[in-house]
Amino acid sequence: MPHKQIILLTVLYLLTACGGGSGASSAPSPRTANNTPTTVANDQTPVTNKVSFSDVTNLEATPSDRQFHYGSNSLQIMEYWPSQNTAKSLFIMVHGGCWSNSYRINQTYPMASAIATRTNYSVLSIEYRAVGDSGGGWPGSYNDIIDALNAVSSLTIDDYETTVLAGHSAGGHLALLAATETNLPISAVIGLAAIVDIEKYSAGDSSCERAAKTFMGGSYQDIPDSYGQANPVGRTLPQNLYLLYGELDNIVPLSHIEGSGLNFSSIEGAGHFDWLHPETNTFSYLVNLLNTLEQD
Repeated sequence: MPHKQIILLTVLYLLTACGGGSGASSAPSPRTANNTPTTVANDQTPVTNKVSFSDVTNLEATPSDRQFHYGSNSLQIMEYWPSQNTAKSLFIMVHGGCWSNSYRINQTYPMASAIATRTNYSVLSIEYRAVGDSGGGWPGSYNDIIDALNAVSSLTIDDYETTVLAGHSAGGHLALLAATETNLPISAVIGLAAIVDIEKYSAGDSSCERAAKTFMGGSYQDIPDSYGQANPVGRTLPQNLYLLYGELDNIVPLSHIEGSGLNFSSIEGAGHFDWLHPETNTFSYLVNLLNTLEQD
C-alpha cells in the first residue's frame, strides 16, 4: 500500500476570489513515477462542503459571451467566457454526467463564470452528444471532444500562453482520452473526480457505473477491444497531469483511483460536485492550482 503524504491546505477564499495566488498553499504535484497519493486536509471551515448536483445548478452564473459550433449537430457547441482580468490563459472544460444526456453543459456555468472572474483564464466549456442523443455513446461522444479541441485554434478568441484541459467525472474520462490524441497544444490536464479506468468502473453496480456499460454499448466481457480503446489507464497520459478527488465522493470513490498506478490528490471532506461549486474550499483549491500552472 503506497505511503500517503498529508499536506495541510490553507485556502484563503478572499485571495482566490480576487484572482491572487500569493500566500496560498502550493498546488498538488503532477503524476510522478512513485505513484504516491496525496491527501489534502482542509484546515478551516469551508463555505460549503459535499454539495449536491442541484446545489450547483441552482447557483446564479454569468451567461457565456458567445457560442462556437464545431460540428453540424446542434449539440456540438462550445460556450466561451472571456477573462475579466488579463486574459493570458485558457481553461477548457468537459462536463460530466455519467455520459448521459440527462446532464448538460449548464452544470459548468457557475464554475466557468467564477474562473473567468477570479483568474486570468478565459473559459471554453464543451457540449457534446451523449447517451440518448443520436450519435452519442462510444465512440461518438469521444469524437465530439476531439473535434471540439481540434477546432479551438481556429476560433476567434485571444491567443493564450497557457491552455489547461479539464474534465469532471465522465467528462474527465473523455478529457484524459482526448489529451492523448488532440492536435491542440495542452499545457496541463486536470481530472476532477475523473473516471480513469472504465473497465473497472463498469463492473460496479451504482447507477453511474451501470451507465458506463450503456455508454460503451455492452459489458467488458462482450466488447473487450472497445474497452481497451476507451480506457485512459491503457494510454500514455500526459506528464503534466493532475488527478483530484474528494475524500467523500460516493460517485467516483477513492477506491476507483487507488491501485491505478496514477498519482492523485484527495481533498479531505469533499464530495463529488464540490469541484463545480465556486463557494467551496475545494473550488478555491482548483483556482489556486490554475494560478500556479499559469506561473510555471
